[in-house]
Amino acid sequence: MKKAEIKLSGIDRIGLLADATHSISAMGGNILYAKSQAQKNKTRFKINYIIEIKSPKQLQEIENILKEFPEIKIITIRET
Repeated sequence: MKKAEIKLSGIDRIGLLADATHSISAMGGNILYAKSQAQKNKTRFKINYIIEIKSPKQLQEIENILKEFPEIKIITIRET
């Protein structure tokens, strides 16, 4: 298995962490680490994940599903 780091940021909303986490898991990503941070005014967020993946194609599929969230404005992904 390969590892990848996913960093998300954008406009916060209730349930976004749960929804993004569910999407990664539903696409077969094994989440090893997750950290979320909201700004003090609670309008912006940052989420960092480290996940296990089977292939670069699977990582691309995860990125594509995360792009469907209108609240997520920046997605940074790198294999580690």
